[in-house]
Amino acid sequence: MAGHYRRACDLRHTVTIQQESRVADAGGGYALTWTKVADARAAIEPLTGGERLRAMQLEDKVSHRVTIRYRGNVTAGMRLKFGTRLFNIRAVINPDERNCWLELMCDEGVAT
Repeated sequence: MAGHYRRACDLRHTVTIQQESRVADAGGGYALTWTKVADARAAIEPLTGGERLRAMQLEDKVSHRVTIRYRGNVTAGMRLKFGTRLFNIRAVINPDERNCWLELMCDEGVAT
């Protein structure tokens, strides 16, 4: 919903924001795992072909726009967990730079 303004009642879903972390393993190395950053209320919208981010060249991968209240610690490379579904965050947009909402351009599936 780029350029559209949300209302709190539009945020019908609860998602968990996760970031990839390194955890030490018994062999002296590390394993990659996902750790919780925060829970957030969200609006999850599937995108049509015309709404995908063409200028950022994410058109083939971006499948959903997820809108949450502004958080300064959300970055591309993180992911969202919604029930059993996973959304990889490919781009983070702060509409009008107002620090009210974030639009997260995501693709659904396993982390890459």
